Amino acid sequence: MIGTEGTFAPFSYHDDNDNLVGYDVEVSEALAKELGVKVKFVEVKWDSLIAGLDSDKYDLVTNQVAITAERKKKYDFSIPHTYSYPAIITKKDNTEITKMSDIKGHKFSQTGHGLSMTFMHL
Repeated sequence: MIGTEGTFAPFSYHDDNDNLVGYDVEVSEALAKELGVKVKFVEVKWDSLIAGLDSDKYDLVTNQVAITAERKKKYDFSIPHTYSYPAIITKKDNTEITKMSDIKGHKFSQTGHGLSMTFMHL
């Protein structure tokens, strides 16, 4: 059993027919086929995804989980199969914000996933 969100396109989400699809889903299905096992996905909200792994709700997680030093103390990670980096996007004429620390004191939006949460409190 594999834990995933099912709401994070293009990695795991539902298509127009409500089938769970996406890059992480396809990688997991290909791995299961190679190993000769059936795969079953368990969809949970991001904030309880890793807790479900801790409580044996599923055997692994596939959901673009950022590899951090803290997480490496407790979990084994595969070799990354995708890479994403936080980026700042501003209007072209904005000269105030050119690096992550420049967002302090400004309004900004971000997803509630991965490394972006690291910068939420700047």
